[in-house]
This record gives sequence, structure tokens and C-alpha cells, in this order.
Amino acid sequence: MPACYNCNRPVEGNFCSNCGQSMQVKRLSFKNLFHDVQNKLFGIDNKYFRTIVDLFVHPGVVFRSYISGNRVKYTGGAGFFFICITILVLHMSFFGIDFAAFIDATGANALGDEVYQKNDFSIWMQRKISQNFRIFNFLQIPIMAFSSLLFFKKQRLTFLEFMTFSFYYSGLIALVSFLDVSIYHFFGLFLGVEWMKIAFSALLAGWFAYSCFDEKRKWWTFTKGVLVSMLSTFFFMMAVMLAIVVYLITNPELVKTLKP
Repeated sequence: MPACYNCNRPVEGNFCSNCGQSMQVKRLSFKNLFHDVQNKLFGIDNKYFRTIVDLFVHPGVVFRSYISGNRVKYTGGAGFFFICITILVLHMSFFGIDFAAFIDATGANALGDEVYQKNDFSIWMQRKISQNFRIFNFLQIPIMAFSSLLFFKKQRLTFLEFMTFSFYYSGLIALVSFLDVSIYHFFGLFLGVEWMKIAFSALLAGWFAYSCFDEKRKWWTFTKGVLVSMLSTFFFMMAVMLAIVVYLITNPELVKTLKP
């Protein structure tokens, strides 16, 4: 009977019953090295990529599987979200992508250079959003969970389970942003004007609700998912505006930047 490579206990089967060490160990290869780096640095394994595919195709299966107790097949909502955000942030950092410049270019693309005007305050806002990008993204999670709770109370889910729904949804939005930022950086193009991105986010939320929540009137479920996205955006904008007001009140020297 072979001994475990890690604890030297006798082992029957493919894994050590004492420490979990695999007995199917092969010579090191570039594939092993890549898998080790991605797993230790990002926490990425095969189930992460399976989660991405299944979230696009049938998100309800992923969501219901995870909240029902299956922790093996799919990456958890919180982990999935933070991996996606980390990939986006590292991508922008590695290629020197200025997120504030991307926001500025997006606004100019949507309104046109003649209509789109900037002042010191808008530049300050873009810089703050860029510097606190991850915080702004995370704050949208509980807001969307609360909005989902308002529309889907009959599902009898806990707030944390609605948070899982929000984490999965926001993780996919982060991956779409990754694609959008990449296309802008390398080709100077956009996936679409701003209203198209907002519409896509709303439709994706509708698809998530349609797939995740078991209700008789499926198209009404889809509509409520779209409304969740719209209400979440409204609550988020109100929260941001309130934070700006409080910040300006406590920093009166910045009030002058409101002038064009």
C-alpha cells in the first residue's frame, strides 16, 4: 500500500483520507505551473469557468445549486464577484488603462464632443470613481439585494441569499466591463453607447430573475428583474449623490469646483 506524499500514512484510493493529498501526482509541466499560479493568485479553477458559462446560459441552475448547499460544482457568489473584479482591476493596471479617461471617453461617445462638457467638478468626480472603483462596485451588491427582496418577497429567501443573486449578476457585469475596457484600450471603440449598456444590464437582470426565481408568470418575473435593475441604479445614484453632498459640506473648499 503506497504512503501519502505529505503525511506518510498508508493510502487506499486516489486521495489520502488523513490530509487530502492527491496520489495522482505527475511530473511538473507548464500546465501544472499555470494551474498552480492561477489557483493561488486568483483562486481560479475549472469550476470558475464552468460558473461563467452556466451563468450566461442558465443562471438559475447555478444560483439554486449554490444556495441549496452544493459548494463543489460552482464558485460561490461572493468569490465569483471578487475574482471578476480583481481580474478587471489587474487588467487595467497591467495595461495602464485610466478608468477615469474611459468614463470621460464614454460620455463623449454618448453625447458627442460638442454636447459633452466637462468642468472641474466632473473631473474630480471621475477621478474619485476611478480611485474607488472596487468600493463603488461592492456597494451595488447590498442595494440590488434589497431591491430584489422588495420585488421577490414571496420567494422566502434570506437577504444573504439575495446577496448571492447580486454577486453572480455583478460578477458577469464586471466581465462585460472587462471586454468593454479592453476594446476601448486596444481599438478605441465601444461596445455601445451608454443607454445600450444600461439596457443590456437591465435585460441581463431580467434574465437572471426569470431563471432564478420560481414564479408562475415567467414574463412578469422577467419584468420584475428589469425593474430590480432600474430601482437598484436609482438607489445607488441617490446614495452617491448623498455621499457627495456630505463630502462637500465637510470640505467647503471644494464647492467652488461646482462652477464650470
